[in-house]
Formats: sequence, structure tokens, C-alpha cells
Amino acid sequence: PREQSTQNLLGSSFRGCKACAILSGESSSLSSSTSSSSLTGGETAYVFAGGSSPSVALCDLRMTDHSQSRVVQYYTPSGLSPTDHVSVSGLDLSRDRQELLVSYESDQIYTFPIFPKSRSPAISTMGQVEELLRDSDDQDNDESRGVDSSSVSAPSDGGGRRVNSLPELACYGAHLNRLTFLKNARYAGPRDEYICTGSDSGHAWVYEKATGAVVSFWKADNSTCNGVIPHPTLPFFITYGIDSTAKLWRSTIPVDPNVDDSAVGRRKHYRAQKYEMSPTIRNWAQVESVLDNLDLRDGGMEQTEIFADHIPSTKILMRRGR
Repeated sequence: PREQSTQNLLGSSFRGCKACAILSGESSSLSSSTSSSSLTGGETAYVFAGGSSPSVALCDLRMTDHSQSRVVQYYTPSGLSPTDHVSVSGLDLSRDRQELLVSYESDQIYTFPIFPKSRSPAISTMGQVEELLRDSDDQDNDESRGVDSSSVSAPSDGGGRRVNSLPELACYGAHLNRLTFLKNARYAGPRDEYICTGSDSGHAWVYEKATGAVVSFWKADNSTCNGVIPHPTLPFFITYGIDSTAKLWRSTIPVDPNVDDSAVGRRKHYRAQKYEMSPTIRNWAQVESVLDNLDLRDGGMEQTEIFADHIPSTKILMRRGR
């Protein structure tokens, strides 16, 4: 195939994209002044992107020849400056597409309002993007008239155009995000009540979004836990990291506060328990009698086939295929 030219969609200030999230919507009726083509159904041309910079950009990927994508909005923590050595390691969107969750390498986790000035909560996602575009155009007109319409630092979109940067809603910390890159953070719960992430300590963290309290904390990896993936509706989580295996966890009601629920505590509890034989082992003589009475001649049932986890051998499969 013919080699195609590539372009930096985010401008030189991003120095490479490390995380992205697609802003999807049901429909869009963008005017011709802000779009080169209409969107229908679930299509979208908008994506959140972050790299080696404190800012996350909401970009319109529809481009003309030799031009960069248009940045609709920036999202930047108020306590970070462009000179801080941080980078975006993970992005996630709330179910209602109203909040953006950003995990930073060498910093913390932040939530941002995607559409803070939305005029109607019932408006579609793409309709709210239109409002952002109109607000941005109004800002450009104010600047051309010499009117300062923004009190927030406004970075450039790479084409000389100034774009407002929105501050965070909340911040969540105490976990460590320094030793590995692309450490993710995700919303969890049927109404995004929780925020979960991994840590360089190997622990998985679950925060209550409304209060920032740590509601769950457990050892998920022997080295570094890079992410926690929640089930969309059930109380299950998958953790992954440096270990060669991913792990499945089920959330339960809180344990007795006087019981050590750590890995060491559970091991001590297991060793302290009296061994009790299973029903099969306890009645092994009867089991052997049942096995002896089974038809074990050629073509009959193999002895191990009475167990549910039996995997037929190649010899048995070949004999059945005759």
C-alpha cells in the first residue's frame, strides 16, 4: 500500500498522545460553520486526548488538508502548570457523558465537568458539544474586540487560537503512580459512585466519588497493579499488573473489623482450621464400589468420566470416532 503522510492532531505541546477516550453521542446537527460533514447515529468526530502535558484536550478530528484538528476544550488541574513534569496515564467517561476522569503519572486522579455551562440537562451530547463550540467562537469574537472573557489560563490549539481550560471538580490521591506508565482509572458502580485504580505498591484502590473516602483497598499484584476494571453491572473487578495473571475479585459486605483480612491473615486462618474430609473422600469405599460397577469395557464409560472436570484423552476421542 502507498505510504500516507501523518500529522500531529494535538499540537506540539502534547509531545505524543498517551491516552484517549471517544466522546460518543446519539446524533448531531452541527451547523456548517463548525463542521465539514454531518454526523448520524452513533458516529462521532470528537475524542479526548492526553499526553506529556497537564492538559487533556477535547478534539474535533475532522480536518482539512495540512491543518491540525480543532481543540474544542481543554481540561487542566488548577494546581498544575505547563512546566510540571506530569503526563496523562488514563482517561474514562461517566455513563451520562457529563464527567471526565483523568489519571496522571507522577500526580493524582482528577474529575472534570465536560459541559459546565450546559443550558439544559436534557440536551444531547452532541448538542452540548455545539454549545462548547459556540462559546469558543464567542470568546474569539471577544478577544478580537479586546474583551477578556476568561479568567482561566487559555492554551493555544496549535493554530494560534486560544481555548479556555476548565479546572477540576475533585481530586483523589494517596495511591502511587510513578513506576509504570498507562496506569488507568475507571468509574465503577451502576451510577458511577466509585473510582478505582491501581498503585505502584501492588494494591488496588476504590474511592467513593462523593467523599473521596477509600472504601476498598487490597493487595492485587506482587509488584505493581496497573489497573482495575469493574464489571458494568455486577460487583466484580479484574485487576492486572506485572504478575503473569489477571485476577478476578468479587466485592462482599465488610468483614469483621477484628479479623485480619490480608493475605497473611487469611493464610493463618486457613492453617488454624481443622481439616475436614470432603464427602467423596469420607465415603471413598462406596465411591470405589460405584466405579467398579460401571461399564469399563471397550466402548463403555471411562472411570474418570464421572467427574465434571474430566477432559477426554486423544485415545478416547479416536476410539469414539470409529
